[in-house]
Amino acid sequence: MIGVTSSQYAGFTFLRTFPLYREYVIGQIKASIDRGTPAIFWRDRFVVACGYNDEAKRIYYKDGIHDDVQELPYDEYGSPPYYHLQVLEEGMKLDPAAVYKESFLQAVYKWEEHELMLPREEYACGGEVYQAIIDALASGDYDADGAATTLEWLAATKRDLADYMAEVQQEWREAGKAAVHYRALAGLMERVSASESTALRIRLLQDAFQAESLAIRELSLLVREAAGNRFDYVGLR
Repeated sequence: MIGVTSSQYAGFTFLRTFPLYREYVIGQIKASIDRGTPAIFWRDRFVVACGYNDEAKRIYYKDGIHDDVQELPYDEYGSPPYYHLQVLEEGMKLDPAAVYKESFLQAVYKWEEHELMLPREEYACGGEVYQAIIDALASGDYDADGAATTLEWLAATKRDLADYMAEVQQEWREAGKAAVHYRALAGLMERVSASESTALRIRLLQDAFQAESLAIRELSLLVREAAGNRFDYVGLR
């Protein structure tokens, strides 16, 4: 979130020290709720902790799917093999131009680099995601319901990116070309999500990959000096 500081806690649930980390992380969730701020944690997807009950040893959360509040026993916290928590803290004033530039740098980095916590043999990241989905669709060996949910989430994410870039363009005119590509990308992913034709989905995903590649290229041009100053690690903060 722009202009909001946060703390994050993440690791592997198979480590022997995880029970200690779990106790600490649950304490951070409760402290955040006591301050009146929900906490965000991972339970097969990002969910929002909105309450707790020490007597019942339960965390209450909303997952964005069910209308009702869900319950999680303290001792079941953590979705193997990972746990992740983000606690939102204080607001702060930031230079919008610096925020936009940093968001572009991170977008380029996330597109080019694999997430360190995710095994390459099990997960695709960044630009590799498109080919992984195309391969799965072409093989026919995938969970149809899970694929539909994943494509729906991807479409929503690309729509959010397009909306963000439209806002940035108002302040930074040079971002206009990237904004156009992101809007095209959002439209393509909406069609992917809505389609029931595997062949059409594959063609649209290929077009979506090209659109996002062009968008990332434009972002790279806008932040090339800053990226160069960070040597080989553009994610360095």
